[in-house]
Amino acid sequence: MRKLLWILLPLLLALLLGYLALPYVAARVLGQWLAEQGFSEPEIEFSHPGWNRLDIPRLNLVQQGSERRIALQAQQISVFFDPLELYAGGRISELRIPRLQLQIDARENLEQRLDEAAQTRLDLNATPPSLLFDLAPSERLAIGQLQLTYRAPQQPPLQASGNVDLSADQLQSRLALTLHPEAASASDGAPPATDTLPAYLDLTFNRAQALSLQLTREAQTLAQFSGALQTGTERWQLALDGKLTPTPLLAWLAPLLPGPLPAIAGEQALTLQLAWPAQLPPQPALLLQALEGQLENRGSITLPPEWLPAGLQIEPLKATTLALQLQGATVDAALTLPALSARLNGTALPPLALNAQGRWPLSQTAIEGQARIAMRAPDATISADWQWRDERLQLQWRSTPIALPGLQPLLRKLLPALDLTLPKALTLKRGQLNLNGRLEQQSAGLDAQTRVTLSNGALGWADTLAAAGISAQLTLQQRPGGSIAAAGRLGAEQIDVGLPLALPAVDFNFRQPARGRSSLSVAPVRLELLGGAVSFPALTLDPAAPRLDSTVRLEGIALSQILALYQQPGLTGDIRLRGSLPLRLEGSALSIRGGQLYNDGGGWLRYAAAPAVQQSAAGNPGLQLALGALSNLQIERLQVDVDYAEQGDLELSCRFQGHNPDWQQGRAIDLTLNLEENLPMLLKSLQFAGQIDDSVNRRLTR
Repeated sequence: MRKLLWILLPLLLALLLGYLALPYVAARVLGQWLAEQGFSEPEIEFSHPGWNRLDIPRLNLVQQGSERRIALQAQQISVFFDPLELYAGGRISELRIPRLQLQIDARENLEQRLDEAAQTRLDLNATPPSLLFDLAPSERLAIGQLQLTYRAPQQPPLQASGNVDLSADQLQSRLALTLHPEAASASDGAPPATDTLPAYLDLTFNRAQALSLQLTREAQTLAQFSGALQTGTERWQLALDGKLTPTPLLAWLAPLLPGPLPAIAGEQALTLQLAWPAQLPPQPALLLQALEGQLENRGSITLPPEWLPAGLQIEPLKATTLALQLQGATVDAALTLPALSARLNGTALPPLALNAQGRWPLSQTAIEGQARIAMRAPDATISADWQWRDERLQLQWRSTPIALPGLQPLLRKLLPALDLTLPKALTLKRGQLNLNGRLEQQSAGLDAQTRVTLSNGALGWADTLAAAGISAQLTLQQRPGGSIAAAGRLGAEQIDVGLPLALPAVDFNFRQPARGRSSLSVAPVRLELLGGAVSFPALTLDPAAPRLDSTVRLEGIALSQILALYQQPGLTGDIRLRGSLPLRLEGSALSIRGGQLYNDGGGWLRYAAAPAVQQSAAGNPGLQLALGALSNLQIERLQVDVDYAEQGDLELSCRFQGHNPDWQQGRAIDLTLNLEENLPMLLKSLQFAGQIDDSVNRRLTR
C-alpha cells in the first residue's frame, strides 16, 4: 500500500503543479500569439483559473507601427480550453470578450498610404482571407460588444459598434456604423456634439470564402449582397448579386459626399463581377490597368433640380440597362432609356429615347463619351460627344435634318412655356433645318452656342403674306452671366405681300445682356421691288421697345408694274420713279411724313375709258377734257407726295405734267390726282378697279 502511495504521490503532485501552472501556460500561449501580431508591452491580469477556464479581468494592448497605432482594451475576458489540448497543442477552445474597445489611428491618409504601397509588391495568395480562420487565437472567438474607432488625417472618423463571432469555419458580425463628418477637420480629435443615425452591417464570411452582407438603417435595407471570392490562382475573382436602395443610402452618406447627388428611386438590382491579379503591382496605376470588372443595374434615377436649367423637370429616368465595365484602368459605361419624359415650366415635352456611352480612364480626372437621343414630332436624332472634367460638363452635339413643318406643333407647344408665342396666322410650309452646337455647364452658369441653317424654306401668314426660297444661317449664344446673342444672315427669293419682293441675304446681330436693354442691328438692305429697288440703311434698335427714324431710298420703280397692281381696264403707262420715304417707328406704329417720288426720265400714260365712263363724260365737259388729256399723256414731270399714318392710311398726291400730241394740238397738261387708301386692306385685296375713275371725277367736279 505504501509502495502504491509513493507511486501516486508524484502523479498527484505533477497534476497539482500543472493546475497551478495553468495561468502561466495560458499567459505564455496568449502572449506568444499577441507578440506574433505585433503587440508590445501587454497589460494582462489573470484570476485563479478553473480546470478548463481562465478569466482575465483586464487586458490593455498597444501596437505601434510606422503606418498606424492600435490600442485595445478589454475586460472580463473568459478563456475556455481543454487541458490536454492546451498542453499538447496550445489550442484554446473558446475566447469570450464581453466588451472590447479598439482604436486605430492611422499616421497617414489613404492617398499617402497608396503612395507608400507603390514601393512594394504584395502577394495576396500568401495571406488569403480564409487565413483568418487559421490565425484566430481560439477555435471560437466571441465578442459581445465591439467598439471600433478609426481615425486618419483629413478623413472623417468612423465608429462601429456591435458583435463578432468567429469560429473555425465562419465569421459572423453585426456592427452599427456611425459617421462623424463634422470631426474630419477637428484638431483635438474630439467627436462632434451630434452624430448621424447609425447603419447596421450584417456580415457573414466562411472558410469557403462565400460572402453575404446587409446594410440596414432604421429598419430599412440600404444594401444587400451575396456571392463568393475565388483565390489561390493568378487572378482573384469576386462575384456578387444584390440590390441597393439608393435614396436612404445616399441620405446616410450625404455628409461625406459632394452634393448635390442624383436621387435614385426604388431598388436597384445589381450584378458585380471583379477580377484582379494575386500579385498586386507596386504602383496603383499598374493595378488599375490589371483590374477587370462588370456591373449591371436596372432601376430609376431622378436628377436633382440643381443639375437642370431653370424650369426644366425630368421625370425619373427608368433605365432599361446601366452597365459598367472595368478593363485596363478604364471604366466603360452604357445607359439605355427607352422613354425619357420631361416638362418645361409645366409643359410636357415629346418623349425621347436615350442611349449613352461613357469612358473614364481612372488615371485621369476626365470622363468622356457619346450620347444619342431619338425624338418624334419632329422626327430627329441628336448625337453628342461629351466630357466631364474639373466639375465642368462640355458637350458637342448635332442633329439630323429636321423638316420645318414637323417642327411647328412642337413650337406651338413649347414656346408658351418660355413666355413666347408662335402666331396662329403663321404657317411653316416647307424647309429643312440643320442644327449643331456646343454646351458647357460650369459653376459660373451655362455657356451654350447653337448654329442653325435653314434651306429652301417657305411660310405663310394668313392670306396676307407668303415667302419662298428662304435661307438662313444663325448662331445663338448664351453666356454664363445670362446674356444672349444671335448673329447671322437671312434671305428670301420671293416674298409676296400683295406685290412681289425679293430679299437678298442680309446680316443681322442681336444682343440681350443679363441686365439692360436688348439691341438689334441690321446691315444695309436692298430689296428688288416693282422693277426697281428699295434701299434701307443700317438699322439699330431695341426689339422690346423699338424706336427708329430713318430714310428709305427708292430707285428705278416702274410705273407699269404699279399700274398692273391696280388691274384697271384701259389704264397703261410706263415711267421710272426715284425718291425717298422718311420712316418713323414707335413701338408697332409705323408712319411716313413728307415722302416724295420723282420721275427718272420721260414716260407716258394712257387711259382708254370704259363705255360707262365715256357716257358720263358726254354730259360733263370737265371729265371729257380729262379723259382726252389722258388718252395719250406724254409725261415730262411726275411728282408723288407720300404720307402714311400709323393706322395704315396712305395718302398719295400725284402731279402729272406733260402734253398729249393727239389732243388740242399738244397743249400743255398739268393734272393732280389725290388717292387715299388703307394700305393693309389695299395689299390684301389688290383690287383697285374704279378708283382711278373715282379720283378723276372727284378732282374735276370740285
